[in-house]
Amino acid sequence: MKLGKVVKQHGFRQDVVSGHGFVVVEWYATLRELVDGLMKNAFAGVDYSLLKVAGSTIALYMMNVWPFLAVFLTDGLTRVLYGVSVVLIVLIFSISARFGGAPVAFVLAYPAAALLFGYIMWRSALMAVATGTITWRGTAYSLAAMRANKV
Repeated sequence: MKLGKVVKQHGFRQDVVSGHGFVVVEWYATLRELVDGLMKNAFAGVDYSLLKVAGSTIALYMMNVWPFLAVFLTDGLTRVLYGVSVVLIVLIFSISARFGGAPVAFVLAYPAAALLFGYIMWRSALMAVATGTITWRGTAYSLAAMRANKV
């Protein structure tokens, strides 16, 4: 993430190239590994700010969880609009899943994945604040030092 910030600060542009079919890497083998692996970057992703964790979590849930609930909890035009939102989310996810080689059925877990990521963000932030450290691969790094090194 910091590399991307440095690149932009120096006026360079970034691009993305698909390596689909060229590179295969197992990201995490278990859900526990996923949670632990994302913990190290979740708080850094919001510049070590609890206020940004709160705002990000609210936005995450409003855009990725609430529409799925609102289809059942609202009525009339509101329900229709949320229904359209859910259809668009499912369509975008389905296209992305096909492109990435993931089963399209994973879209059923989409709201749960958003809830999980919110949990990861809060757990990362609260553990870092409580302990004053961020742990990565068994090494604890001072939160103060990490904050001082912000780009």
